Amino acid sequence: MSSDPDLLQAIEDLRPVFADLRKAKRDMRKLAGTMETKAFEATREFVGDLRGRIQTRALKLALDPDALTVILAADANLKLRLKRRASKAQMAKALREECAISKARRIEAEDALRQAQGEYASAKRAEDAACQARLIYTGFGS
Repeated sequence: MSSDPDLLQAIEDLRPVFADLRKAKRDMRKLAGTMETKAFEATREFVGDLRGRIQTRALKLALDPDALTVILAADANLKLRLKRRASKAQMAKALREECAISKARRIEAEDALRQAQGEYASAKRAEDAACQARLIYTGFGS
């Protein structure tokens, strides 16, 4: 684990908060397709409160709230897999892997974005040409 005692204490304090957050997010996904709007809204509010608690703690530590959430997720995932708390080396490895996975995901998203932008530009050119052709041929604008 980290040698920063404040971070270690935050991880310890936020473990139950993160567990509740995971469960509430699962519940929210289950409720999303149902007619139980009151339960969905209550769960969504609860998720917001839990995220707020993590955010508040992160800001006190001068950390990005998303980074603290990634640390909490790695801690929880390793505990599930190992059936015990992870060592500093195991956490470091898990966070390196998460960084690599996230980078690959970003690269895939960038590729998809470039492709979508190209498709959009092509569709826009085709629309402009078709509308111009109609105008030229018919003499009418709309």
